[in-house]
Amino acid sequence: MMAKYKSYYELLKDPRWQRKRLEVMQRDGFECTWCGDKEKTLNVHHVRYRRGKKPWEYDPDDLTTLCEDCHKDQADLKDRLEEMLGPSTLGFVVGYASGLMLSCKYVDSVTIESYEEVVGFIDGSDLRVADHDALVAALHPKACLLTSDMYFTLLQAGIRRG
Repeated sequence: MMAKYKSYYELLKDPRWQRKRLEVMQRDGFECTWCGDKEKTLNVHHVRYRRGKKPWEYDPDDLTTLCEDCHKDQADLKDRLEEMLGPSTLGFVVGYASGLMLSCKYVDSVTIESYEEVVGFIDGSDLRVADHDALVAALHPKACLLTSDMYFTLLQAGIRRG
């Protein structure tokens, strides 16, 4: 017997998503977080998709409220970036930005999801270790969540070794 597969559109009808969606909109004051519009139809946007997660399983920090126009603009921008850079380079850029944000203490944690993001993360962060390949191998596991404490421990280990 085949397992029942639900399309992404069907998952968005699930009451768990509807509840999460309402919580995010309430948190954002029922206004677009990009343009501040309160009159247009609002959507809850997944800032970043994570392999294997259902829409309602995301951390609230991975979700934001956007009006329909800003949501479309964001989707168009992502498509243009993927077209211009290709998925590998885009992964590197995401990792690089994550490394910069964590090293500058703009965020408390980042999630690394691909080899390209690992390499970009290392290049964008303050991590300078003698064995670059070993660090890539250590950070590469699927959906490696790197907290600021873990990052600074790795940084200190790199300083001691380097």
